[in-house]
Amino acid sequence: ITEPAALAELASNQRALLLHAMAFPGVTAIVYSTCSVNEAENEMVVAAVLQAQADAPPERRFRLVPALPAWHRRGHRCAAISGAARREEVAACCVRTLYPDDGTIGFFVARFEREAAAPPPPSDALLHKL
Repeated sequence: ITEPAALAELASNQRALLLHAMAFPGVTAIVYSTCSVNEAENEMVVAAVLQAQADAPPERRFRLVPALPAWHRRGHRCAAISGAARREEVAACCVRTLYPDDGTIGFFVARFEREAAAPPPPSDALLHKL
């Protein structure tokens, strides 16, 4: 996708899906992967998700952890990500491939883990629905 409006809509949808997945109390880890090499769909989505849930209580908050730590190619240091520490965190924790060097057409991977040691128990409202 090269049209800016379509790319912005896609990135917005991806952010919404990740944040929705993070709202499930039993989820302890999420892997986000795209078949894109576009920073707007990759590093920028990851940074936006981290920012969006930064004020959540620890039992609901996710942190970014290194995806495929042995992989040699990491994420980009995107100038559009505010804060040098956040830029470095996203770049260090994410994985990219590069065509043709890595034998793929290009993809991206990020891994999020819930900060709390254990997920909170289901709410009474959820248990009632089950």
